[in-house]
Amino acid sequence: GYTLSTTMVYNRGEGEETETLEDKEVQLDLKKVEIKNIKETSLMSVDDAGVETDKSLLTEKPTDVAPLYLRVTTHDNKTTR
Repeated sequence: GYTLSTTMVYNRGEGEETETLEDKEVQLDLKKVEIKNIKETSLMSVDDAGVETDKSLLTEKPTDVAPLYLRVTTHDNKTTR
């Protein structure tokens, strides 16, 4: 499971106020996703600075797959990351 922590910072005209809510334990459930009308897919990599690079044409098996994700574009140009 995961712990969800929430801190709210707001200003109602009397200066900044901060309120921290009680931590909650949450469970994320895996869901199936079906994507139709696929036009193309790209294997993308994101570095520490958030820069994305297309790695679709791999020359060797990656040693670290954590920064990789599959970008899917449909025929109506909707992109899923």
